[in-house]
Formats: sequence, C-alpha cells, structure tokens
Amino acid sequence: MQIITSTESSLRGELLKEFDPQTSTWVVSDLRSKFDIQSKLLEKNQAIHAESVLRASELWSLILRRLNFYLKPVSRDFLKEVIKSELAKRETSWTESSGASESLFEYINLLFPIFLNEKGEEGMVDYFERNENANRRWKHWYELSFDIFNSLLERGFVSREWAAGLVSHYGVSKKLFNRRLIFDLGFEFSYLEMDLIEQMDQWCDVQVVVPLPPWRDQFSSIYQAYDFFLSKNQPEKLKETTVNHVDRAIAAKRIQTNKFASSLAEIKNIVSEVRSLADQSVDLDKIALASPNVENYWPLLRRLLKEEGIPVSKAKVTRLHSFPSISSWLSEMRVRSAEPLTSDLESNQYLDNKKALLKVDRFKVLYKNIYSKSHLFRSKEIGKAYYTKNLPNEKDLSGYDFLAWSLQYWPKEGELEHLELLLSKLQSHGQLDLHLDFESWFRLLELSCSQIEITQVSGQKKALQILGLNSVASSELDWVFYFGLSESELSSRSSSAILSSEVDQLARDYGFYLPSPDESPAEIEIRWNLEHSSRNSFLSCSESDFNGDPLISSWLWIEMNERISHFMAESLPEEERIEFIKEKRKALSPKLTNWDSLCFEEAKDLLTLKNKKNPESEELLKRMAEDRELTEKKLFSGQYAGRVSASSIEDYSECPFIFAAKRIFRLSDLPSLDIDVDALTKGSFSHKLLELLLKRDGWQSLDDQDLESLIEETRIQARIDLADESLWPYFKKKNFELARRFIDFEKSWRADYPETESIGFETDIKGYIHCLTGELLKEASPEALEFSGQIDRIDRDEQGHLLIIDYKSSTASLRSFASWLKNNQFQLGLYSLALSAGLSPEVKGQVCAAVYFDLKKMSRDNGFHNIEIDTGLYRFDSKGGKKNKVDQLGLENFYSDLKSAVSTYLGGIKENEFWPKPLDPKECRKCEWRLQCRAPHLN
Repeated sequence: MQIITSTESSLRGELLKEFDPQTSTWVVSDLRSKFDIQSKLLEKNQAIHAESVLRASELWSLILRRLNFYLKPVSRDFLKEVIKSELAKRETSWTESSGASESLFEYINLLFPIFLNEKGEEGMVDYFERNENANRRWKHWYELSFDIFNSLLERGFVSREWAAGLVSHYGVSKKLFNRRLIFDLGFEFSYLEMDLIEQMDQWCDVQVVVPLPPWRDQFSSIYQAYDFFLSKNQPEKLKETTVNHVDRAIAAKRIQTNKFASSLAEIKNIVSEVRSLADQSVDLDKIALASPNVENYWPLLRRLLKEEGIPVSKAKVTRLHSFPSISSWLSEMRVRSAEPLTSDLESNQYLDNKKALLKVDRFKVLYKNIYSKSHLFRSKEIGKAYYTKNLPNEKDLSGYDFLAWSLQYWPKEGELEHLELLLSKLQSHGQLDLHLDFESWFRLLELSCSQIEITQVSGQKKALQILGLNSVASSELDWVFYFGLSESELSSRSSSAILSSEVDQLARDYGFYLPSPDESPAEIEIRWNLEHSSRNSFLSCSESDFNGDPLISSWLWIEMNERISHFMAESLPEEERIEFIKEKRKALSPKLTNWDSLCFEEAKDLLTLKNKKNPESEELLKRMAEDRELTEKKLFSGQYAGRVSASSIEDYSECPFIFAAKRIFRLSDLPSLDIDVDALTKGSFSHKLLELLLKRDGWQSLDDQDLESLIEETRIQARIDLADESLWPYFKKKNFELARRFIDFEKSWRADYPETESIGFETDIKGYIHCLTGELLKEASPEALEFSGQIDRIDRDEQGHLLIIDYKSSTASLRSFASWLKNNQFQLGLYSLALSAGLSPEVKGQVCAAVYFDLKKMSRDNGFHNIEIDTGLYRFDSKGGKKNKVDQLGLENFYSDLKSAVSTYLGGIKENEFWPKPLDPKECRKCEWRLQCRAPHLN
C-alpha cells in the first residue's frame, strides 16, 4: 500500500498528470469530483475505461454484487419508497408523519455499522440500560431502524451507501477487482472504508491520498478515521509526499474577507471584482465562483454577468418536467391515478389547446375545487376522458408493469430522446424488475423527471467557472470567490436525536464507530481549498438574504476575518489597530456593476449601448420615460367604447382598477364549486325561484309537494351546478323555507295593497348614458356609452305606477336612501331613471318607488317612496316609511345629484383612467384583484 499525504489541496492536479485511466481506477467520494476528473481525462484521451473513475459507493456496490447476487444496491430515493411501504404495514402512530421515512433512512445510515456488528445488538442493550437520556430520546428509532434494516436485507434491498459495510461484513476473500486503485476520498473517509482498503490491498495495488491540513485537530471527529488508519500502518509502509505548508503570512495576503448588508450587494460586488480582473487581462477560466448553494444565486448572477459581457462555463439547462409535453403527461396520470388536483387537470387540458374540452371560464367554475375522482363528472366530457376504473394499484407492482401502464399515455409530441433519458434514470434508481406499490413507482417517475437536465445552451470554454465547493480542489484556478458563507448554508442538518457526545461514547466504550452528526462537509471543503500556496481567495457573506430575512455569518468566515484582520493590523499603533479591526467587521458597500451604470444612463445613450435603432427606439424611449415617471402613463390607447352598468359604475367609484379588471382585462370573477354553495349561486337560484313562484297560478295556496316540484323545476331552468350532489337536499330545504316565508310575506303585503301586480321579472334595460351629463338616452351619442342592466322585479298598481324591487340576501352593507350618493350606491336610482327614459319599452308607467327586498329579514325598508303620488303600492305610515319617503322636489334633486356624480366617474371611464385609486385603501385587503393590482401601498 502506498500512502500519499499532503498539506495542500493542489495535490490532486499533480497526481492526475501521472494517472493511467486504462489500468487504474480513481475512487472519489462525490459525483461532482467524478465528473471533473472524467472531464480532465477526456481532454487528453479520446476514450476512457468505464471504471477509470468511480465513486466509493459505486465501487463497493460493484464488489457487493460480485459477492452476493441476491443483494440489489439501489438509490436513496428508491429505498425511501420501500421504507414508506414498510412503515405503512406497521400500526404505529408516530411513524405516520410525512417525514418519518426520511428520518428513518437517516437513522439507518447512521446506525447500520452497529446492525452489521455481531456484538451490536448486545452492546446497544447495555448502552441504553446505562444511558437513560438516550434511551428516552432515540431507542425507539434504533429498534425500528434495526427492524426495517433487516426487513430490507431479507428483500434484497440495500442502499449504495451501505455497500461498504456489507462488503466488510462479508469480507473480501478473493480478488474481485483487478485494477490499480487510487483512493482520494477527501474528508469523507470512514472506519469501514479503512477496513476495506486494507482488505483490498491483499489483492490489488492500492494508493491512498490522505489530506493533512494544519487545522485537522479542530475536526477530530471527522478526521479520527484517518488518524487511526495512519497509526496502524508502519513507517516503512508509509511513503509520504508532503508539500510544504502554506506560510500563514502569505496566506493572509492571498485571502480576503468581506461582509455585505444583503445577498444582492454581495453578488454585485463579486461581479464587479470579476470585471476588474478581466480588465486586467486575467484569464477568465482561471477565475471561479463557488458557493455551498450556487443555484440560489444563479438567476441573479447570470443576469449581472450577461450585462458585463462575461462568458460563463455553466450551461443553460431545463429540467425534464418543465417541458409542456412531460408536464401534461404527468398531470394526466395524476388525475387518472389519484385524487385529482385542479392544477393537474388544468395543465393537461390547456397546455395543448387541442385537448381542451371546456372553455376556460366554465372549467374554472366546475373544477377550481375538486376533492375526489367522482367530481370529474361535473362535466360529462371531462369525466369520460379521465376517469379510469382499472388502475395498476396493486401493492406489489414491478417497474415494467408500471411503465406499461404509464406509457399508454405518453404524449404524441413527446420526444424519444426524453423517454430514453427517463428510462435510464428510472433504471438507475433500482432495477425495474423490483416490486413496489403503484404510488411509490409514480413518485420515482416524478422525481426522475425533476432530476434530468436537458442542456439548452452549452457552457463556454475559456470562460468564468461556476463551481460547487468540491470541484475547486481539482481545478486549475488562480482566483476563487467563495460567497453565501452563512451559518445556515455551511452547517449540517441532521434530523436524528443522536448527539456527537453519544457517538464518541459508543466508539470509546463499545467500539462502534459511527459518523459524527455534527459534520460540516462544506466548511471543511472550503478550509481545505484555502490551503493552496498560489491561489487568491475571496470569502464573503451577507447580513440578509434576497427576501430580507437575517443571516448569521458562518464561524469559518468569522475566524478567517479575525485572523486576517489581526495580521493586517499588526503594523499599526494599538488604537488604530482596534479601529481597523472594528471596521473589518462592518458590512461594506458593493462596488458598482455595469447594471448600476446602465440605470444612470440617459435614455438615448442607453439605446445606443443596446444597439437599438428606429422605429424600435422611439417606442422604447416612450416606455422608458413612463417608467421613470417623466411622462404620464397611459394604460390604453383611444377611448373606452365598452358597455357600462349600474354595478360597473359602482365598481369604478370603489376603485378604477376593479372596473378595468372586470370589464377590460376580462378577469373572471365567476364563483367556483366548493363544499358550500357560493353567494352568487344562492342569489341566482332564489331570484329564479321567486320569479317562477309569482308566475305560478295559485301561488298563494301551493302545498309542500307543489313547492318541492317548483324548486326542482327552478334547478333545471337556473342551470345550477353543485360541487357534490349530496349538497342538494340541504340546499333544497333552505330554499323551501325561503319560499314558504316569501309566500307568507307576499300574501300579507298584498292583503294590505291588493292593487299590487308583478309585471316584470329580470327585466332588461338597454340604452345609452351620457358621460358629461349622466342622462339616460335611447339613442347613441358620441359622448355616450352603452348602458345596460337587469331589474329583478317590477310591481304596478291599477293607475300604472311602478315600484322597482331589487332582491338582496341581506341589506346589512347597504345605506338608507339619504346616504345612497354619499356611499356611491347608484343602482336603484339609475334603474328609476332608465325606466323613466323608456329604456325598457315593454314597461309603461311612472316610477313612484324603488326598494331593496331583504330576503333574510323579509323586509322592504330600504329605498325611496314618492309621497306626492297616490298609489296602491304602499302607504307612508307603513314600517320604514318615514326614512324612505321623499317629495317630488327632493326626488328631482336626488336625480340631479345622481347624474352629476355618475358623470364624474363616466368621464374617467371614457378617458381610460384606470389606475388603482381605491375609495378606501383599507378595503384593498378584501379585494379579489389585489394580487394583480399595482397600487403603491400593495407593493
């Protein structure tokens, strides 16, 4: 065995120069390192052996299969699905949570060396008897994980992460691998792998790369396997190639630390620094940006780097599930196989317009809220298209059977290349002849679609490197920017209840060596990368993320910042030194980027920089002037030429944007079916029921059977949809009670006013309204808009006097007649003017009153009655008469003020003034259009 140690991270690059991929295998710990080494080897070789670079888990899985054909190493995700199915068989309430399988998998990963130890069970019994705290906190997890682990072994399912332990357990008693092995595992070196390497040394030529950082004592729990490994090998077997340790003074000069107020400032500063290096003719491929979570920052980074004109090595990729055909395919299968979601049904219906079976508005009404597969039949077309009786929902289903079912729905526009990638990915999770339940296979299919990346634009060569932390060590770089170094990003996230002190005790007292739950691989990776004698490194963090939430600087950043600050301040007087160190701890202002410069450019100069030419530039200049509020913004060209109604004018008075949302943007405000019947459906039904009731001969004496028959007829004529048929009996009962109370009220009223005759139901009003005067007109005019409406009910007496009635489920939100105009309640006033102006030709007579009919209280106390008209429709001493009565002059003044108020709003509608200007900003919280609105106080 040859052991090569190094105190510097650059050793991998040197060893690669001597590596022969045809006869040797380089063993690494992670996938990214594997890809990096393969890429470097392919730069020098046209082809390399498939086993030239392997992850440790792949090597041990390969050997395990040669030792035991029954065991089947599978992916983490596959195994979690198997664990879910195992937990489902157990009647334990504490394992029913959604994260139970995830936690159990972590416990098995941590404890499986004990499970494989012949003295493990006996030792743990003794341990729990001696440690009451551990017994209470995680003994139940230990027992369950031990049980599940053995069950998985019986079924032949093992994680690739357990392969090392299983190979060690069975023992490598013969030559199962005939290539030279180089183990370069970084800091992910375990006792199990130490044992295996020593076994493999009997059959293969083995070389081990051991990192020896000067700070390894700070991470003794992680480094203890290496310490034990080196102590077991005698000096004569040890060939140590040690690169001189980096001088701390030189390192301090090559490392810089910065802190910024926000993640945005941090990224902008990095981009500015890269631009500065590029201007100094530094090769871009010698510069790298690295972070524990690059993808969080990439959308912003990509935009800023594009504005700087800096090419990047990172390819532009799209995940497979983002393709419309794949998304629609997955949606269709979810609808067919499980409790359907509206999003799935909508996606499958409208991603491809040729598939749409319903208009969008109708679809929203029927399927915004669906709770079971039976609800698919709210539309016969949808139900017939998606309902599937015979699903392969057996608990024991092979991957091939699952694919046979799913591929019958594969979209015609789906690409075969995507299907090949998907099948390959599924195969990588576990062999398709293995058996799981239907839901598990479907979750694996969804996961595979989300993991496959399709390259849209390849990364550029000789470009800025965008890397993960574990790729830095093997890359030839002169400048590295480490960013996003917050405590949350660098700290490990263990969900187990096992403490590091307990791991130490198990190793010390029982010889059970487990990985420490407090490991921080990202921090160790950065520390190791900093041990480079010729590389400049920048470490940065921020005090808040992109959402403005606070972040805590990692201990790594704090330690490096303090070390460098003290070194740089050593030559200063003591007072200046203290102030210097304080300043180094403060957040900095970022340097300007090209993006910032563009924000301050004159519009014409900006267009020149962007190479925009006429006529495109003129339109852009106009829009830029509006964005900078140099000119007044206009939402629409020309003048509004649509239709208005009393309710839409009230909408405009409440807020112009509400009018625009409904009338111009045509945003649907139709109610959707749900477990309760919505107010609009209730209102439509009651209106139609009362209309049919008053039209029925002998309505005053209808018996219960006749009334029930009338309600059934109303349902047909009103075309009422219900979310579930089981709602109908209750809904029917409520309307039966309403109708019976209405009959009693009307009989009593008409006994007092026998001249009352109902002559109009849902009476249409059609005409025009003048925008300058508010007058209602029969004929069109250049200054008028089309006006329409519908009056719920019109009563008439023998003299031809008319009474307008508007049904309301409640009048709690309405004001008395004297306050109508103050509260912008125009409806009954405009209806009165419309009938007087002849906008409903079939209705003749003089309007003497207009009232709201409260169906909840069965009262008509809100409205106006003209006291100068002698009518048989009402008396002035009736309930509510005093506050509703008005003389002819008062009524004329009301009409005049009404037309004046309405004309103010009509002028704004005519001139396209639809910016959000709420009458009461407090009401915005209740507005159904608030998510689409751009009112300043909402953004």
